[in-house]
Amino acid sequence: MATKDTNQVSIRLDDDAKQDVELLRQEDIKGKLEMRATNPDLYDQHHDKPTPPSRSELCKRILQAVIKDKAAAIRAAQSEASGATVNV
Repeated sequence: MATKDTNQVSIRLDDDAKQDVELLRQEDIKGKLEMRATNPDLYDQHHDKPTPPSRSELCKRILQAVIKDKAAAIRAAQSEASGATVNV
């Protein structure tokens, strides 16, 4: 029996998210092109020519960022709660 990778998630985005994902992909390539404008040779040496990320890579980046933000907020709240003092 094959082992299951617990870090792998398969999702289907809602139809209305397709346009949003495409907008984000275009923004990503726009940002790369702006960075490349300052020194194209150096940029290409380190990153190759700018291309938009695949849909799945972009969604992975966004999902990971949201997960990390939410976890950080929970950790901060827990830290505040554990350090709370009560004055009577």
